Amino acid sequence: MLAISLLSRFVSKKISKIRLKKKIVLKETQLKVLGELVKKTQSERFKENKIPALVYNIRVKNYKDKIEDIKRELPVLKSNFARMNRRSKKK
Repeated sequence: MLAISLLSRFVSKKISKIRLKKKIVLKETQLKVLGELVKKTQSERFKENKIPALVYNIRVKNYKDKIEDIKRELPVLKSNFARMNRRSKKK
């Protein structure tokens, strides 16, 4: 019984560590994609003149808001991941 509980604790910590790492990678990918979308929107507005100023402003504002949210979350996720790594290496 004790072995099962120890094994389940180890497995659950390993799974949460993997999930956290995936979340960090996903947020970094979203950050990169949003940056590219801002550049594409700027290109459509100023070089190609495809979209009106109102649409441009709305899109860029939405992208920047999402970028800001991700930049605020990412350091917290990374510190949590680093803390998990430190704990596992101490044992």
